[in-house]
Amino acid sequence: MKPFLKIIAGALAVFMVLAVAQERDVFFAPLAMAAKKPRILSKTDRKNAVETVYSYLALSSHLYATGGDPRFAERIPASRALVNNILTDTRYIERNHRRQENRLMGLDVLSVTALPGGRVRVRTKEYWIVKTLWAVSGKKAGPTRSEILFCKYLVRREGATWMVTAWDFADDAEPTVMGSPNNAVVRLPSIGIVP
Repeated sequence: MKPFLKIIAGALAVFMVLAVAQERDVFFAPLAMAAKKPRILSKTDRKNAVETVYSYLALSSHLYATGGDPRFAERIPASRALVNNILTDTRYIERNHRRQENRLMGLDVLSVTALPGGRVRVRTKEYWIVKTLWAVSGKKAGPTRSEILFCKYLVRREGATWMVTAWDFADDAEPTVMGSPNNAVVRLPSIGIVP
């Protein structure tokens, strides 16, 4: 029985070594990314990442206001999954015979941080006015809301263009180091479609 267990243990060890070798990208990518120090962003990369988030918010606002017009969906600088999430949301609102007008009144860029793998995290403080209207009459379907959101966006370069690959709400208590070139607060003008 002992020789049999040695054969099984040896075969298992060989199998594991070969499996790890075959899937080395899966096993070693996190280690390689952790070993790489984030690079300092150039002014151009920082500007492009911030403009990508700004464009994402502007075109998303238009997409909501039009009830999911595909012309805006095609132009959003975001992953297909993010665009599909917005389209799903607009369809839900439309099924309830409403449309939503989201107006970004202000956008504070709190930090722009280089991450391993050529990714960039952009943290924002966003000032929104959200109106829900009846689709047919255009009259108010609920109270107008004023919201201040703290968000974080994951942005990466795709060839010559930049795109948002993920976003989430950020903890507003997350520390922000002000004054460094990559973490200065930048106030951008408002965007939106509501006059």
